[in-house]
Amino acid sequence: MEEQPENAKTELLMAAAGPASSVLLGLVFYGVAFFGKYHQWPELITAVIDYLASINIVLAVFNLIPAFPMDGGRILRAALWGWKDNLRWATRIAARAGSVFSVLLIITGALIVMWGNFIGGFWFIIIGMFIKRAADMSYQQVIMTRALQGEPVGRFMRLNPVTVPPHITIRELIEDYV
Repeated sequence: MEEQPENAKTELLMAAAGPASSVLLGLVFYGVAFFGKYHQWPELITAVIDYLASINIVLAVFNLIPAFPMDGGRILRAALWGWKDNLRWATRIAARAGSVFSVLLIITGALIVMWGNFIGGFWFIIIGMFIKRAADMSYQQVIMTRALQGEPVGRFMRLNPVTVPPHITIRELIEDYV
């Protein structure tokens, strides 16, 4: 997404589309697998289709966790935004939920590593760190966008910037300009 949704309803519809698509795909794959079993398709084919169905349902459930910036967190933000009509407040609450969830993932990952499953635990830690960073950055983006909205670029520019000729040495740069 290049910019924030313009209102809570738009965000809600956008956020719900991802999990809804995953659920729909999961149900379609389950239906195809059932059809394949009924018509005695090879077991390997129906097992792969069953796996695709399961993965899509798990993905939908995971994305519905109310941890911003995941879809569930965006649904939470849309609900809070619609309730209070305050995007900044709603983003702060949803981002905090995302941060809490990310810390739980990191702790879970560390426990899994200590129990001997290094790769599985490491994935939990990486996903937790990614969600934490994304939640923090999303909140900062909302703050900056609101703070700078409508401001002319000229307000943040220097009209006569100091320039340095390309032929000078580093010593001359430091002595004469820095």
